[in-house]
Amino acid sequence: VIATSDVYGPPGHLTFDHTYMEGNGGQDWHGACGATYFVMTNDAFSSDMTTYGPWMATQTGNVWSGNYVAESPSTAFGAPGTGSC
Repeated sequence: VIATSDVYGPPGHLTFDHTYMEGNGGQDWHGACGATYFVMTNDAFSSDMTTYGPWMATQTGNVWSGNYVAESPSTAFGAPGTGSC
């Protein structure tokens, strides 16, 4: 689970590479508004593929690449929907 908050300002300069994501109640991803330089690459997500929150693809330095479903490595885990807050 990646849970970030804007309580102390948007997150920045975080890299998750070759990690396993599985959250409470199926929430594998929880994005944050204003995140910059947030890199998610080559990560395995649980098969329920439940997400929450937008992926800030337009924010500076954010990268989502090579992520996949843990139980089926040939199945890509696409980025959560691009959006704004």
